[in-house]
Amino acid sequence: LAFKKQYKDLTGVDAPAGGKPAAKPAPAPASSGNADKILEQIAEQGNVVRDLKAAKAGKDQIKPAVDQLLAFKKQYKDLTGVDAPAGGKPAAKPAPASSGNADKILEQIAEQGNVVRDLKAAKAGKDQIKPAVDQLLAFKKQYKDLTGVDAPAGGKPAAKPAPAPASSGNADKILEQIAEQGNVVRDLKAAKAGKDQIKPAVDQLLAFKKQYKDLTGLDAPAGGKPAAKPAPVAATPPPAAATATSNSDGDKILEAIFEQGNVVRQLKSNKAPKPEVTAAVQLLLKHKAEYKALTGKDAQPGGKAPSSEPVKTMSVDSGSPQQLEAQIKEQGDKVRAAKGSGASKDEVQGLVKELLKLKTDYKTLTGNDPPGAAPQQSSKQKKKEKKAPAPKPKIEAGVTRLGIEAKKFEDLPNWYSQVITKSEMIEYYDVSGCYILRPWSFFIWEIIQKWFDTHIKAMGVTNCYFPMFVSHAALEKRKKYRPRLCVDTTA
Repeated sequence: LAFKKQYKDLTGVDAPAGGKPAAKPAPAPASSGNADKILEQIAEQGNVVRDLKAAKAGKDQIKPAVDQLLAFKKQYKDLTGVDAPAGGKPAAKPAPASSGNADKILEQIAEQGNVVRDLKAAKAGKDQIKPAVDQLLAFKKQYKDLTGVDAPAGGKPAAKPAPAPASSGNADKILEQIAEQGNVVRDLKAAKAGKDQIKPAVDQLLAFKKQYKDLTGLDAPAGGKPAAKPAPVAATPPPAAATATSNSDGDKILEAIFEQGNVVRQLKSNKAPKPEVTAAVQLLLKHKAEYKALTGKDAQPGGKAPSSEPVKTMSVDSGSPQQLEAQIKEQGDKVRAAKGSGASKDEVQGLVKELLKLKTDYKTLTGNDPPGAAPQQSSKQKKKEKKAPAPKPKIEAGVTRLGIEAKKFEDLPNWYSQVITKSEMIEYYDVSGCYILRPWSFFIWEIIQKWFDTHIKAMGVTNCYFPMFVSHAALEKRKKYRPRLCVDTTA
């Protein structure tokens, strides 16, 4: 201890373990800055520390070596203003921004990105990963300072946006670019690429769409395909007896409505992004508005032309459609007042008859139902609608039908029928209302029967059995309770 005290009084530091003199710290580098020499010392001292740790040396030996390593690193930082790179190896110097070689910087970003990924894959320590990441960020900052934009993901140059089309307006070319860029975005999403790759591609797609809108004044159609051009709208509403020209224009718009409706349905079935579906729907509504402005009527669902019936001319005492509308409203109020006051049936029927006559006159004069009135249907039409069978599902080639095809919350009866038949529990029989219980379902029935029988017997209930056949005389006594009955006439 006396020797150690003498050593400390002389040098100002504790004596090294074992009495061996520790490596003397290198003299501070000259102002000229031989940073490479300090990095070599850092690398050598780092090896010394690793060797001591590998040999499981004591803390009293490892600590002085680590202190020496930190002293070298501090010298390097004081000289250069940056932390020493991992392992003491000099980091690649960033290319000067003034040279303006953006492609070269992107290559450096790509290489440095690979270095960072390799370090992470090898599960390197934070002291190695952090300097590599800092270097990557430095390259990206240089690129942004030089170009004014963020460096693309992976260091690869992003596709340059196409120049804005000339005033002549090559809109078709922009639509092709929109279609191609849309495919790029879909491929990236399907490959589950990172946000840093998807976002620049989406931004490029939006830029193409903006160019198209600036050029044409319209939103780009879904998928980048040019939509059918709407027919020109007539300046003034056509008279009741429409000319051949207006009929032709109306048919063209109906065709456009039909085609655009198919586009909307296709996008929805393919689960396209919401912005594409919205743009397609807006175009469809625009076609319908043009049709109504031209013909004065709403376009029928599906875009099919409504049956054109010749307008019957008749002399209506009431005059214009506006007067008839007022009379219909007034007569409807009278009917409601009579019903509310408990008037006699004959009085109410008379008022209703007058109301129906006014509505008929209105429809004869204008060809349309009065405002607020739902189109009337015959009883046959209502029965047809009720009895209309549910559409059968499309059978695609090469697709098995062994699984459940119907959806529970869309078609519950069909779903239940498929569950009990495709699970081989039930089979249908030739006689309506009769079914064959297959082994699975009969096994379930036996379990239910056994459980129920045990519990009712515990309550003191006894079983009995009745014949399946009933005499005709007994049936006649109860005929009002048997709306549906199977009768065996052969016995």
